[in-house]
Amino acid sequence: MDVESFTHTGGITVNIPKGWTKKQLGNAAAPYWDITDPNDANRRIRVNIEKASNTPRAFLEGAENRLKATASSCTQPYTHVDMTDNKLDGHDAAVLEYTCGAGDQQRHALWNAVVVNGKSYHFFVTVPEAKFAESKVIFEEMVRSFKLTTPSAGASTGQ
Repeated sequence: MDVESFTHTGGITVNIPKGWTKKQLGNAAAPYWDITDPNDANRRIRVNIEKASNTPRAFLEGAENRLKATASSCTQPYTHVDMTDNKLDGHDAAVLEYTCGAGDQQRHALWNAVVVNGKSYHFFVTVPEAKFAESKVIFEEMVRSFKLTTPSAGASTGQ
């Protein structure tokens, strides 16, 4: 897989698939990025920074509760696959694996988060179930390449 470096000016640098479309969403005070496969808009990455005063697992448990309750974010049924611990840039982190929907509409996702100095730095890869196995390498490369960086001057830091 060819990759390119992507920087969220709030303090994350990570490798993403080369040539994928990057779109800034949210607002100036709290931007996040959706990064999509130009050949398949159903293969998507999100990179985000948010305030968090808890552990990576607790942050992802809160996110999981929102997924369960918000059909626009996660078509029912929501299914918890696994929650594991890992490291991002040497910091303790957690990974949530889940699916949304059923049949041809089912999506499979991996969401990784680390909490440092009151902020959660996180990303997820979400793809149609049929493309999960081939897309897992994207997530693995993001974990491998993830670096916390100094926020750019004037950049939002997810406040």
